[in-house]
Order: sequence, then structure tokens, then C-alpha cells
Amino acid sequence: MAFYEANYEFIRLKEVYKGNPEWDKAFVLFHCLSMRDRYTAEHSIEVGYYAAKIAEQLELDVNRFFLAGLLHDIGKINMDDNPLKSDNILSEKERKQLKRHVLSGVMTLTELGFGKDIVQFCLRHHERMDGSGYPFGVKEEHISIEGRIAQVADVFSTLTNFRSYRSKHKIYTYEEAIELMRKDAITLGIFDLRVISILEGIIDNKKIGLPDRNSRYA
Repeated sequence: MAFYEANYEFIRLKEVYKGNPEWDKAFVLFHCLSMRDRYTAEHSIEVGYYAAKIAEQLELDVNRFFLAGLLHDIGKINMDDNPLKSDNILSEKERKQLKRHVLSGVMTLTELGFGKDIVQFCLRHHERMDGSGYPFGVKEEHISIEGRIAQVADVFSTLTNFRSYRSKHKIYTYEEAIELMRKDAITLGIFDLRVISILEGIIDNKKIGLPDRNSRYA
């Protein structure tokens, strides 16, 4: 299963980078996030795993992308239980509060001295190529490769696992998720089609495990 493979990689990297100042800070932050909400923490591990798999195909630094995914939702540490742990469809007020986690995370990562690549991954993971995302609504010319990979990894993990505040609680198969995201990339222009195609190739080649149907990620 994908999460167990991702968690294995997380544990391996903890040993590899033990004593590295940036990674040590990251593991402390991640531990805080895990204590705050286990589902968000598990989702973050999975986002890091998918991002690293995509980065590998682009000959980028795989471990940096795993680290970025691990920290992309770190701004949720300060979020109220509603909306963070809500089992209900979010109100407009709660959705506005949810959106604040991006800039909260960026401020935390910046103040603690994380690299620009890690900050960019966090900053852009809810932006969209057509400018319809948040927090700033920037378009593709302002979205780095970190942001483009972050968007795809984050949405793919969300679609293929339970999310308590999604209206119909639908869990998509890998194939359904890719089909939906590819359609949105082509017709709406919200994702980088090249990144979608890379992820699709990874799945087709069985380079990631099957989704854990019993998981629910916030």
C-alpha cells in the first residue's frame, strides 16, 4: 500500500539525515503536526512520497521533495479543530480559516530558515496554473516546478483517500483520480499536464503501491 511504502521512506530518511539541522527541525515540526492531527500528518507523508517519485523522473533532488511534502501542511498546526478535524461539510467561514494554513506555514518555514525550495512547495501547493487557486491566485508563469509538483501530489493524495469534509466522501481509484486531474489539466488548465503525465506513467509502471482504503487524511 502506498502509505506504508511512504512511511517506510519517512523512517529511512529520519535515519539518513539524523543530525542534519534542517531535517532535525523538520522532524520536530512534523512530530508536532502528528500530535495535532494524525490524518494530516499521514497525508503529508504521502504527499512527500508522491512528490519524490515525480521528482525522480525529472532528475531532481528526490529527498528535498520528500522533505517539502512532509512540511507542506505545517501551517495546520495552529488551526482550530473546526475545520481541521470537522466531519461536516465546511461553512464559508471555516473554508476561509482553512485557507490561512498556507501563509501560516510559509511564515513558519521562513522564520526557521528552511530552503527556498521547501517554502515554494508550501506556498504554491494550493495555487493553480490558471490563477484560480490560493492564497494569491498566481498563474503558471509564477509557479515553480516545486509548486507544480506540490499541486499534483497534494490533490492526488486527497482524491485517493477519505477526506472528512468533502461533500460526498468519494474515494477515487488511482486511475479515476488521474483521469479527473488530466481532464482538468486539459479543459481547465489548472494543473501542469507534464507533471500529470509523469505521475500517470509512475502508476502504470507500478512504481507506487495500492491506496490504503481505510485511511482518511485531513
